Amino acid sequence: MTAHLAPGLNLEGVWTPDVRFNQIGKPGSEFQFQPPRYRFQHPVQRIPGDQEATRSLARSEGGFRLSWLVQGWDMSLLYYNAADKTPVLRQRLVPQPGGPSLILLQPHHPRLHTVGATLSKSIEPVVLRSEAAFTIGKRYDTVNPQDLDGVVRR
Repeated sequence: MTAHLAPGLNLEGVWTPDVRFNQIGKPGSEFQFQPPRYRFQHPVQRIPGDQEATRSLARSEGGFRLSWLVQGWDMSLLYYNAADKTPVLRQRLVPQPGGPSLILLQPHHPRLHTVGATLSKSIEPVVLRSEAAFTIGKRYDTVNPQDLDGVVRR
Protein backbone atom coordinates (compact mmCIF):
# COMPACT_ATOMS: atom_id res chain seq x y z
CA MET A 1 0.00 0.00 0.00
CA THR A 2 1.34 3.44 -0.92
CA ALA A 3 -0.17 6.83 -0.12
CA HIS A 4 1.15 10.01 -1.77
CA LEU A 5 0.69 12.62 0.95
CA ALA A 6 2.30 15.57 -0.84
CA PRO A 7 4.76 16.12 -3.69
CA GLY A 8 7.85 14.08 -2.75
CA LEU A 9 6.24 12.73 0.46
CA ASN A 10 5.05 9.11 0.51
CA LEU A 11 3.75 6.71 3.13
CA GLU A 12 4.14 3.00 2.40
CA GLY A 13 2.79 0.11 4.43
CA VAL A 14 3.27 -3.64 4.42
CA TRP A 15 1.37 -6.42 6.21
CA THR A 16 2.36 -10.09 6.42
CA PRO A 17 -0.56 -12.23 7.65
CA ASP A 18 1.15 -15.63 7.30
CA VAL A 19 4.26 -15.75 9.49
CA ARG A 20 6.78 -18.61 9.26
CA PHE A 21 9.32 -19.36 11.99
CA ASN A 22 12.75 -20.98 11.83
CA GLN A 23 12.53 -24.67 12.66
CA ILE A 24 14.81 -26.28 15.22
CA GLY A 25 16.44 -29.48 13.94
CA LYS A 26 15.18 -32.86 15.13
CA PRO A 27 17.31 -34.86 17.61
CA GLY A 28 19.96 -36.87 15.77
CA SER A 29 19.91 -34.64 12.69
CA GLU A 30 22.84 -32.55 11.51
CA PHE A 31 21.19 -29.38 12.86
CA GLN A 32 19.71 -30.82 16.03
CA PHE A 33 18.59 -28.75 19.01
CA GLN A 34 21.58 -27.75 21.12
CA PRO A 35 20.92 -27.49 24.86
CA PRO A 36 22.32 -24.54 26.81
CA ARG A 37 26.03 -24.74 27.62
CA TYR A 38 25.53 -25.45 31.32
CA ARG A 39 24.34 -28.68 32.90
CA PHE A 40 20.87 -28.83 34.41
CA GLN A 41 20.47 -30.35 37.87
CA HIS A 42 17.13 -31.87 36.81
CA PRO A 43 15.89 -33.88 33.80
CA VAL A 44 15.07 -31.72 30.75
CA GLN A 45 12.26 -32.03 28.22
CA ARG A 46 11.57 -29.79 25.22
CA ILE A 47 7.93 -29.22 24.37
CA PRO A 48 6.71 -27.75 21.08
CA GLY A 49 5.82 -24.08 21.08
CA ASP A 50 2.11 -23.34 20.85
CA GLN A 51 2.82 -20.08 19.00
CA GLU A 52 4.39 -21.92 16.07
CA ALA A 53 1.06 -23.28 14.84
CA THR A 54 -1.14 -20.31 15.70
CA ARG A 55 -2.40 -18.14 12.86
CA SER A 56 -4.18 -15.01 13.96
CA LEU A 57 -4.18 -11.26 13.45
CA ALA A 58 -2.11 -10.90 16.64
CA ARG A 59 0.62 -13.13 15.13
CA SER A 60 0.82 -11.17 11.87
CA GLU A 61 3.58 -8.67 11.06
CA GLY A 62 3.55 -5.21 9.59
CA GLY A 63 5.15 -1.84 9.32
CA PHE A 64 5.40 1.43 7.45
CA ARG A 65 7.92 3.71 5.79
CA LEU A 66 7.62 7.47 5.49
CA SER A 67 9.88 8.81 2.75
CA TRP A 68 10.42 12.21 1.25
CA LEU A 69 12.57 13.67 -1.50
CA VAL A 70 13.99 17.16 -0.95
CA GLN A 71 16.52 18.76 -3.35
CA GLY A 72 17.85 15.36 -4.45
CA TRP A 73 18.11 13.97 -0.91
CA ASP A 74 16.00 10.84 -0.41
CA MET A 75 15.21 10.42 3.31
CA SER A 76 13.01 7.88 5.05
CA LEU A 77 11.93 6.68 8.47
CA LEU A 78 10.65 3.16 9.04
CA TYR A 79 9.00 0.98 11.66
CA TYR A 80 8.35 -2.77 11.53
CA ASN A 81 6.68 -5.00 14.13
CA ALA A 82 7.44 -8.73 13.81
CA ALA A 83 7.81 -11.93 15.78
CA ASP A 84 11.38 -13.14 16.28
CA LYS A 85 11.92 -15.96 13.75
CA THR A 86 14.40 -17.80 15.98
CA PRO A 87 12.83 -18.95 19.26
CA VAL A 88 14.24 -18.48 22.72
CA LEU A 89 13.74 -21.40 25.09
CA ARG A 90 11.82 -20.49 28.22
CA GLN A 91 12.46 -22.75 31.20
CA ARG A 92 9.83 -23.91 33.64
CA LEU A 93 10.49 -26.14 36.65
CA VAL A 94 7.73 -28.75 37.14
CA PRO A 95 7.74 -30.75 40.39
CA GLN A 96 7.45 -34.51 39.86
CA PRO A 97 5.94 -36.73 42.58
CA GLY A 98 8.53 -39.07 44.03
CA GLY A 99 11.43 -37.84 41.92
CA PRO A 100 13.48 -34.85 40.82
CA SER A 101 11.71 -31.89 39.27
CA LEU A 102 11.50 -31.73 35.48
CA ILE A 103 12.70 -28.70 33.51
CA LEU A 104 10.48 -27.94 30.52
CA LEU A 105 11.98 -25.91 27.67
CA GLN A 106 9.33 -24.21 25.55
CA PRO A 107 10.14 -22.22 22.39
CA HIS A 108 8.87 -18.63 22.51
CA HIS A 109 8.87 -16.02 19.73
CA PRO A 110 8.90 -12.53 21.33
CA ARG A 111 7.71 -9.48 19.39
CA LEU A 112 10.45 -7.31 17.89
CA HIS A 113 10.07 -3.61 17.08
CA THR A 114 12.51 -2.32 14.47
CA VAL A 115 12.92 1.41 13.88
CA GLY A 116 15.26 2.86 11.31
CA ALA A 117 16.19 5.60 8.89
CA THR A 118 17.83 5.88 5.47
CA LEU A 119 19.47 8.76 3.65
CA SER A 120 20.73 8.78 0.07
CA LYS A 121 21.97 11.32 -2.47
CA SER A 122 23.00 10.78 -6.07
CA ILE A 123 26.19 12.62 -7.00
CA GLU A 124 27.13 11.44 -10.48
CA PRO A 125 28.69 8.90 -10.97
CA VAL A 126 28.11 7.56 -7.40
CA VAL A 127 25.27 7.30 -4.93
CA LEU A 128 25.91 8.13 -1.28
CA ARG A 129 23.77 6.05 1.04
CA SER A 130 23.46 5.50 4.77
CA GLU A 131 21.14 3.27 6.76
CA ALA A 132 20.53 2.72 10.46
CA ALA A 133 18.21 0.30 12.25
CA PHE A 134 17.58 -0.49 15.89
CA THR A 135 15.72 -3.57 17.13
CA ILE A 136 13.85 -3.40 20.43
CA GLY A 137 12.66 -6.47 22.33
CA LYS A 138 15.29 -9.04 21.29
CA ARG A 139 15.72 -11.80 23.86
CA TYR A 140 18.43 -14.44 24.24
CA ASP A 141 18.85 -17.76 26.03
CA THR A 142 21.07 -17.41 29.08
CA VAL A 143 23.54 -19.84 30.62
CA ASN A 144 22.90 -18.44 34.10
CA PRO A 145 21.28 -21.27 36.11
CA GLN A 146 19.95 -18.67 38.60
CA ASP A 147 17.72 -17.06 35.94
CA LEU A 148 14.15 -18.27 36.49
CA ASP A 149 12.95 -18.52 32.88
CA GLY A 150 16.34 -18.82 31.13
CA VAL A 151 15.73 -15.77 28.92
CA VAL A 152 17.32 -12.31 29.12
CA ARG A 153 16.99 -9.00 27.25
CA ARG A 154 20.16 -7.34 26.01
